[in-house]
Amino acid sequence: MFPAQRILFISCLLLAVLAQAPAAAGQSRKDVVAQELDVRLAEIEVVAVDRDGNAVDGLTREDFEVLQNGELVELTHFGGPSAAQAEASGADAGSEAEAAGAGRDSLSLIVYIDRAYLELGDLEDVRAQLKPFLRRSLGSGDRVMLVSAERSMHVHQAMTTVPELVVTRLDEIKERAGGGRFGKEYQNILRDMRRIKSQGNDLDARDPTLPARGFFSQVQAFSAEVQGELRQTADQLSQLIQTLAGLPGRRAVLYIGGGVPAVYSQLLFDAWDETFGRNSNLQIPDTPGGPGVGAPGADGVADAGSLAADNVLFDSLASAGPTAMADAARIVADVAKLASAHDVIFHTIDARALRGSASTFSISGEAALGARGTVPSSVPARVPGSLSDSLGSLRDLALSTGGRAFSGSRNFDLAFERLGRDFEAAYTLGFEPLPTDGDARIEVRLRDRRAGGKGKLRLRHRKVLRLKDRDTEAAERTVSALLLEELENPLAVELEAGEPSKTGKREIAVPVSISVPLARLALVADGKNHTGRLSIFATSGGLERVGSVVKAVVPVRIANQDLLTSLGRRVAYQLELTLPGPERIAVTVRDDFRPMSSTAAVSLIDPTRSVEPSASEAGR
Repeated sequence: MFPAQRILFISCLLLAVLAQAPAAAGQSRKDVVAQELDVRLAEIEVVAVDRDGNAVDGLTREDFEVLQNGELVELTHFGGPSAAQAEASGADAGSEAEAAGAGRDSLSLIVYIDRAYLELGDLEDVRAQLKPFLRRSLGSGDRVMLVSAERSMHVHQAMTTVPELVVTRLDEIKERAGGGRFGKEYQNILRDMRRIKSQGNDLDARDPTLPARGFFSQVQAFSAEVQGELRQTADQLSQLIQTLAGLPGRRAVLYIGGGVPAVYSQLLFDAWDETFGRNSNLQIPDTPGGPGVGAPGADGVADAGSLAADNVLFDSLASAGPTAMADAARIVADVAKLASAHDVIFHTIDARALRGSASTFSISGEAALGARGTVPSSVPARVPGSLSDSLGSLRDLALSTGGRAFSGSRNFDLAFERLGRDFEAAYTLGFEPLPTDGDARIEVRLRDRRAGGKGKLRLRHRKVLRLKDRDTEAAERTVSALLLEELENPLAVELEAGEPSKTGKREIAVPVSISVPLARLALVADGKNHTGRLSIFATSGGLERVGSVVKAVVPVRIANQDLLTSLGRRVAYQLELTLPGPERIAVTVRDDFRPMSSTAAVSLIDPTRSVEPSASEAGR
């Protein structure tokens, strides 16, 4: 899941054991362990929109039904704007902000600016409207984080509950000249192909396939570069999704970029096929042909005709275009599935707006873009709108996860207004998932399509549910703790990093001590002893780089006669992390005899400045 990282567990020091409330004498440890595997619930965030794309509130629990793999499941809890209104109506007086937050979970929003596809000036209008959006649309318990990406991800503002900190950092993110290089390169290749097509009679009769082969090589190289850029973007987004998976409450990414340029590959392959392929009207001279040119007549001379007539070579080359687009579609689909499975909603904004585009504006997130999507207006007329639509603006990524896709207009104020309304009007549907192997398909429906008297409504929500065991949830929670300052710590876990030492030119070893007050643990009577058990999950890193999550099981045992003398003591566990550089360390401690976990984290502030050399290095 994450890059390998060495984590060496040195020892487990059991100091003492005390139960806050010992279990009944007749209660076995097996019974208690079984009890902690209680019913596990799932949640789906849903936004209802009218035919104009406006979010709708006023719906109730009875208006919704959820299906898992086509089978109806029972709702166990419900939250959303109607719940907030009901709670607020019972109060003497409350602010709108309090009412908005009363019925919904907190939101963790990552503002993700992809610089790879942005040109100078693209962010100007977006930035101007993004700032007031952040100020007005996030509630008191919501968190926001600012990240930019190109060849790597960079955190400009760590996760915070103060939106103004992100606002002040927005101006430091700059576009770069040449950010839209794929569009320029596309135009250059297309222009040269058109020139060859207009000068067809000047082809070398000895091998008229030479220009076709040359241009195909250019298109193929261009497509490979686009694919590489797309894979890098997908890898970064996948890493982001996995880092966010354990955050509490709702999770959303606001992706701001210039559109993924994979569609340009298809356009060039289409243009090449139109110029040189079976449908080409490019003529060759009526002269003895070279290899692959026309069928020779009785006199051994090839007849004049289409360049690719009866030439299987061109058929095989032309098939490369759809293959490249299918690969690109799979890349985007995999990211969308991963985000949906981890309940991370993507909202995408094409900041290129109308630059070099002939698109129509889609603000609802459901209506398809125009036939030419967000690609330059000079593209061939044969462009399939669905391809340019989904891959040009990451529209599928947004819609598959329950988000909105905005493209083709500089009216970002309206876009952010709609998005802020979504945050306020989102419903949370909780249910007990059915047992299943692998990911489950989720569908949310309205029992009455005219629910709430609002007319015909559409629902946006994620389409995939991934059932996770307790270890997976604890591991994800540990990774996400690398991003947070305020953590839930009911077990009062204390985490302390010792003095680092160098183990090599690029690695440091950091001893870490984890301790828990024994009075916080649940113990079970087990014959002459009381026993407990902790599971400890540890990792290190940050958004740009995350180490492996390692689990250790720590048994706890104390003789019954020593129970009273164990007051005030702690269980301690020690481990050593081998890190490539300054890191943040996070641990999750789970009490396995009851459903309670704690998370703690500590930052190492450039420990390499005060690192003592290892014994092996000191002897050299």
